[in-house]
Amino acid sequence: MRHTARLLPILLILSAACASIGTSDPVLVRSEDFLSNSLIIYNQVMTYHFANSTTEKPDVYRTMEKVRTGFPTAWKALYDGSRTYKVDRDAGKLQALLDAATTILNSGSALIH
Repeated sequence: MRHTARLLPILLILSAACASIGTSDPVLVRSEDFLSNSLIIYNQVMTYHFANSTTEKPDVYRTMEKVRTGFPTAWKALYDGSRTYKVDRDAGKLQALLDAATTILNSGSALIH
């Protein structure tokens, strides 16, 4: 689990970086890649949290709870935003949603290595 935890932030960064390669719209591709890959990372972070929540330091526990409660909302906002982006092409708005969801997920995955 510890080796997997160390790889989670790298996987997240690579999924965002690789998405800009190709002929598709980079911000949309990065967002859609994040939407699918982030669920795997979120699941790993929450699996760790649920298995260790009784022994986590208070600051770690609070951060994990913020991830647990905040990430699903940020994920849904990004999902909805990517659908809206296909109509309005507001790259700044979509990038802001992607950045917000990434920040929340990274805060939890950084704690489990």
